[in-house]
Amino acid sequence: YLGDGISGWAAQAKPLDHLPQLTPESLMRVSEKYPDHLIVDVRSDGEWDSGHIERALHIPIGKIIAGDFDLDKACHITVVCGSGYRANIAGSILKSRGYSKVFSLIGGMTAWRASQKNR
Repeated sequence: YLGDGISGWAAQAKPLDHLPQLTPESLMRVSEKYPDHLIVDVRSDGEWDSGHIERALHIPIGKIIAGDFDLDKACHITVVCGSGYRANIAGSILKSRGYSKVFSLIGGMTAWRASQKNR
């Protein structure tokens, strides 16, 4: 949805938006306080199988891109990947499709695992 790059976006006077970021600690607090908060892991099957956040849903980024998923647009969603890169892409796609309450986990599973070692 950004075919002409940022210059094309600006030339068309399109609105700018951002994807809010959560730290692992913030995500833990949010998940405890709001059990219906969705955590969507967009990593590959192999990455998912190597470990994931409890209660997370596995929707690989290819399915997000293809629109091959069913999530409630009213839900709060935190998107997770290995480092944060794919989560930001997937989160941006979700926002472009009408999901307004989307967040990304800063540092992805790398940061999540490090935070769990410190608990």
